[in-house]
Amino acid sequence: MASLETAAAFLAGRYAGRASAPEPLGAGAWSTAFAFTMDDRELVLRLGAFGEDFAKDAVMGETARVDLAVPRVIDVGEVSDAPLWFAVSERKHGSFRSEEHTSELQSHHDIV
Repeated sequence: MASLETAAAFLAGRYAGRASAPEPLGAGAWSTAFAFTMDDRELVLRLGAFGEDFAKDAVMGETARVDLAVPRVIDVGEVSDAPLWFAVSERKHGSFRSEEHTSELQSHHDIV
């Protein structure tokens, strides 16, 4: 998984001082996410080993229904000095559908 230091160095190099310091958001099976702001926008940097996944996310961000909170990807590519790919997207606040489903199941279990 990508480190906070890697994310900070990437943002400083890519965006020449326009990006704030990254804050860890978490890691999944394929990437590590960091929150940051740039040009008064809340954004998310994801670093991972598979660029194809970020390319798919970019398509989904442009084509998803309005009622789905799929963030728009604004920058994607390969990190020049590391074996990593990156995606920068708008930050959407909320919960994961899988977490909502788990909570819903738990509330039904508590009733029974």
